[in-house]
Amino acid sequence: MVRKLENGRPVRPLVVGAGTPGGRTLCRDLTSRNAFVIAVDGFSTTGVIAEVTEIAPTPFDSRFALHILNLADRYRATDLIFAQVDGLCRLSPLRREFARLGTRLQSGPDESVRIGCNRYQTARRLGDLGIPVPVSCPGSETFDPEELVHLCGLPLVARPQPVGDRGRTRLLTSVEDLRRERRHDLVFQELLPGPGYLVELFRSPGPATGGVQACVTLRKVETEWRHVVELERSRDSDVRDLAGGAAIALGLHGPLEIDVRRRADGNPAVTEVRVGVGPSIDRAPEVLDALHDSLVRRRRSREPVPVGASSTLRPGSRFGTGPRTVTLQEMEIRFIREALERTRGNKRRAARLLGISRSTLYGKLRRYGLSGTEADSDRAVGADRKVPRSLDYPIV
Repeated sequence: MVRKLENGRPVRPLVVGAGTPGGRTLCRDLTSRNAFVIAVDGFSTTGVIAEVTEIAPTPFDSRFALHILNLADRYRATDLIFAQVDGLCRLSPLRREFARLGTRLQSGPDESVRIGCNRYQTARRLGDLGIPVPVSCPGSETFDPEELVHLCGLPLVARPQPVGDRGRTRLLTSVEDLRRERRHDLVFQELLPGPGYLVELFRSPGPATGGVQACVTLRKVETEWRHVVELERSRDSDVRDLAGGAAIALGLHGPLEIDVRRRADGNPAVTEVRVGVGPSIDRAPEVLDALHDSLVRRRRSREPVPVGASSTLRPGSRFGTGPRTVTLQEMEIRFIREALERTRGNKRRAARLLGISRSTLYGKLRRYGLSGTEADSDRAVGADRKVPRSLDYPIV
């Protein structure tokens, strides 16, 4: 018999990134508990067990957000669960639109998600809140390698700032290595020599969210080059408490995966926070139990939208009298206006935030009839301030 929510509707989670190892584990587990699972991935759904499987545009495609919105509406999804950080970064700004559909995002507030999707911003925020983290420094075209070595020591770890990018992690052992890695999208961190841990946890969403409902600590068995060959359960309470404190300090909820490593003195420090279901979730059945219990307890209702909130839904949506009329044009217009507002009308910076060329932005302004009067000059107010060449999260 299908377990249902109190209002009679079945549990209908929409899993983004279902083709990843963690996504496949989550879909299989929820389906075995008689949930109606909608599984979406941008590459492959091979091996995914779910009621609905669909190949969607990748998170880097401008059609991605609209596609997920339409899926949530079509199948009346109750919750949006992420097994792919890139998808979370794209969809978190549309929280109000999903709330109008009665779909809850298992992540956290937009500000927390933006910080959690960037390694440097995460380390900076946790450090400001008193959570132990490695000494971290953002890469730039003007940083002094000698000063960085004095601050962090050698060797150093160079990682991309976006959490979803794992392909360019480097171990730097000399100043010459640092000079070759002068890139604005990197974060340099001190190398912690102690053992590493992977903490899988779940923190229930909602205004009444308190502590952590489930937490499993896995100790990494590594080679001398830090390649993980095995994960084994650990009872290290200090690591568990530190990971839970980091999740609460950042204001994140839902399933989380947190990397912790010990310093030379044995004290643990948080090295990375990943929002969503991680690839090792199969080692943490308690987290899957807590996630499912949260889905079942929640009523599927129309969550109130804050006063003055904008929306890309027209009156003719499912809550009106006709079919959905959200269009890609509406989404692009909204994102372009938001980018221009955030950059105070500077088209060059707005195009950089949007991840498109300046000529493409001009073409879209002409196509959609946007005057861009507040963006007539690339020397608009605030243009003299330095702006990073990449966002903490992508807009489109």
